[in-house]
Amino acid sequence: PLAQGGTGSVYLARDPRLDRLVALKLFSMDHHVLRVRHAREARSAAQLHHPNIETTFDVGEEKGVQFIAAEYIRGESLEEIIHRTQPLPLARKIQIVEELSAGLEYAHKFGMVHRNINPSNIMVTSDGVAKILDFGTFRPAETQRIQDGMILGAVNYLSPEQLQGGFIDGRSDVFALGTVLYELVTGRKAFPGNLSTGVLEHIIADEPKAAAFLVPGLPVELERIIGNSLKKDP
Repeated sequence: PLAQGGTGSVYLARDPRLDRLVALKLFSMDHHVLRVRHAREARSAAQLHHPNIETTFDVGEEKGVQFIAAEYIRGESLEEIIHRTQPLPLARKIQIVEELSAGLEYAHKFGMVHRNINPSNIMVTSDGVAKILDFGTFRPAETQRIQDGMILGAVNYLSPEQLQGGFIDGRSDVFALGTVLYELVTGRKAFPGNLSTGVLEHIIADEPKAAAFLVPGLPVELERIIGNSLKKDP
């Protein structure tokens, strides 16, 4: 086992035909329409070939359980890197976000929107390359809206339009990447808290504390980029 989430489990496995390690993602879905849509999105993601996006090798279904076999990435999640005692130099942080931006720009050209960019969905390989995980992992609510009191996605990183049930395109990923950049630079979430502390209202209505206030000497251009990415209006 590598990870357990709300939509399924991830295992380290071996592809016996090609004798390589893979990340095997299993999803249990009871609804036929959801299974079809999940398979369609996974197939679309398999067409993405970019150095900053996790490669999808195979998709399918076995005994009612859908699976994705993807590249197994050795390294650290960005979440682990952010919480290191010894922080990265600012130039390295910017390099990581530039690589993530390149991956997202490539996917958006094909009409693919990730919808759940957050530090746990980003890996930095042992060679130092940033990679986005879980493109094509279908989330049942097209707009990630609240259903039965549950948020689909990492709530602190979702865009206002996602939380309000609005139209979603690549700009929602830009907002999410802005929250990641903010956290990477400052060491703090742009919108901290959880559902019980009103984080949804903060994302929709409030501005985060200025990154330059938390990091004296932050380049003005970087502060501008963070501010633009976190604008409420897409």
